[in-house]
Amino acid sequence: VANYLKSDFKSSVKHYQEALKLFSSLKDTLEIAKANLNIATTYSASGEHQYTITYALKALRLFEKIKEENGQGRVNNLLGMVY
Repeated sequence: VANYLKSDFKSSVKHYQEALKLFSSLKDTLEIAKANLNIATTYSASGEHQYTITYALKALRLFEKIKEENGQGRVNNLLGMVY
């Protein structure tokens, strides 16, 4: 988060991807979805919209799978801003 606030998007993505690997090894679907959303949000802030869409859709599928409506709403909001 600190790197994101400093606009150090490359470092932010790197750390979020490390978190994604950890949560994947733990098979924690909610945290995997959140990590994907964080990566998508970071790519959005840096203007890399194709990556934003890719990670946002991964997050959306997981949020839908576990019926996490708040997460679904956050992803749909992000996708709406990108499109």
